[in-house]
Amino acid sequence: MRRRPAVEEAAPDADPQRDALVEVVTLITPLRELRKHSLERRVREARQQAEQMQAAIEQADQDCAEDLRQQKQARKALALQCEGQVMSLNAIQQWHQQEQQLMDRQTELRVYAQRLNLELDAQHVRVSEAQAQLRASQRALEKLACLRETLALPQERT
Repeated sequence: MRRRPAVEEAAPDADPQRDALVEVVTLITPLRELRKHSLERRVREARQQAEQMQAAIEQADQDCAEDLRQQKQARKALALQCEGQVMSLNAIQQWHQQEQQLMDRQTELRVYAQRLNLELDAQHVRVSEAQAQLRASQRALEKLACLRETLALPQERT
């Protein structure tokens, strides 16, 4: 039975290019593994941020709906308070000012929700980019593993 020489052992007919390639693969593999782990962490964190953003959007939507409900109640209360009364110009201006404040608040909430949606879209892009980088890193590691296996095989002479 023929013994295969270890990768580090110098065979009698050692190929310096092959030895250099083995050394490079040995040096690069741990670095590539670290990069892959870093990218896995980045993907995980990006997904968590997207989930948090989604929760913030849902909360903003709930706040918007609750505010709209409260506005309707406030409008009804104002209408009942002023119903059948002769109002001074000052009272009408106050009513108008209160209505404007209610509408401004609703607009602010909608703009906030839209901004959160845009941020979530951007976060989804970052997640996709991180996943693509992770897949590329995994492929690079697979290629290095194949190269390492190939270099470990004894060279056949024909």
